[in-house]
Amino acid sequence: MVEQGTRIIEEYSDSTEQGDWKNEHSGRAVRYGRSVRSVRKRKKDRSLWIWILILILIMTAIGFFIAGTRPGGGKQVGDTIILDDGDAVSVGAPYIGRIHIEGEISGTDADSDIGYRHAFLMDLIRQMEKDPNNRGILLDVDTPGGAVYQTDELYLQLKHYKKKTGRPIYTYMGNEAASGGYYISSLSDRIIANRNCWTGSIGVTMGSIYDITGLMEKYGVKATAIHAGRNKAMGSITEPLTDEQEQILMSLVNESYDRFVQIVADGRNLPLEDVRNLADGRVYTASQAKSLGLIDEIGTLEKTEKEMKTQLKQKNLQVIDFRHTETASSGLGDLLGILNGKSDVKKDDLETIEKIMKLSEKVDVSYEAPLQK
Repeated sequence: MVEQGTRIIEEYSDSTEQGDWKNEHSGRAVRYGRSVRSVRKRKKDRSLWIWILILILIMTAIGFFIAGTRPGGGKQVGDTIILDDGDAVSVGAPYIGRIHIEGEISGTDADSDIGYRHAFLMDLIRQMEKDPNNRGILLDVDTPGGAVYQTDELYLQLKHYKKKTGRPIYTYMGNEAASGGYYISSLSDRIIANRNCWTGSIGVTMGSIYDITGLMEKYGVKATAIHAGRNKAMGSITEPLTDEQEQILMSLVNESYDRFVQIVADGRNLPLEDVRNLADGRVYTASQAKSLGLIDEIGTLEKTEKEMKTQLKQKNLQVIDFRHTETASSGLGDLLGILNGKSDVKKDDLETIEKIMKLSEKVDVSYEAPLQK
């Protein structure tokens, strides 16, 4: 009877006609039905708790994963945070942000030399400016300099950060901090250079403008430039540079040079004429730079960090090293390969002319040291 009752009740449990079932079976069978429904309810409750437990385990696993990352997606390894484009820099505790200016300062991230990411650095400084946990910036500089526009843009971004926040900027100069590297560093509250560092090289270069008219004449190659305005084609390698054109180009370079000199005088609190006298484009050793007032001290990165923490009166303040996930790279131009005898391009004179013509369409004006380590 119990087995039959149980079977009937199981059939009823899937039925929607409860009234008919009650009419055909005894009250005891109905009680069996309630018992079965109670069991099924307990099974559902257990299933719910199992899913809750699984969800808790998943959330815990995610928590462990996030523990190694920063709020914006940047991954932290020790005291270094690896960021990708668009990542937030908030650390969640007071910190000094150490950023790297290394490699040749150039136009776009895609064309930049190893280590230098212009757009990334600009965005990083903006984010630190807005981060209430940031206490200052430590520039770790190792660069020969580079393009005038990007150098000045980075300088202005740092200057804005300093004015807006009132937080200090310190600079540590490693192997080299020349020309544009010094340009950017000059606004720092304090500059400390490694004893083997080369710095200075305060000047501007437009590079070399080639005149291959003699070589063209040798091979009977002729070129005619159609232009309105006698100086429209100045700098062309197929026409000699006139005295007037040389003066025009010098006026462009001199304007950038005067700005450089003024920035150093303001940043280092030096007389303008003193800076102009030492700004002949040469590089200086760390000891020479210190005697000229271009840097404050000779020391190590650790010393720089310690002095910055002392100024901020927070000896235990963490220094977070911000890096990008990847770096771009660029090789030397074919022309440099030809001139240095390292190119696999055939050294035929006519092919050389063609290479030079293609490469000379653009003239780069830069704060870059011609003598580099």
